[in-house]
Amino acid sequence: MSVYGLLVRHETWATDRLLAFCEGLTPAQRALSVPGTYGTIEATLLHLVGAKERYHQTLASEPPAA
Repeated sequence: MSVYGLLVRHETWATDRLLAFCEGLTPAQRALSVPGTYGTIEATLLHLVGAKERYHQTLASEPPAA
């Protein structure tokens, strides 16, 4: 497996763990934010997953979805 493949596999594992943990949070907890962070936990997760998709599209030389 290439270094890129290993990095993608690890990043996917880490993201899956984070999402699985956050599934156990209540809606009120997902709506919390802390000064100096991206925003709410939910907004941060949406940003994380969206950025991951854009990175993979760029690395695969695919145009980003509109």
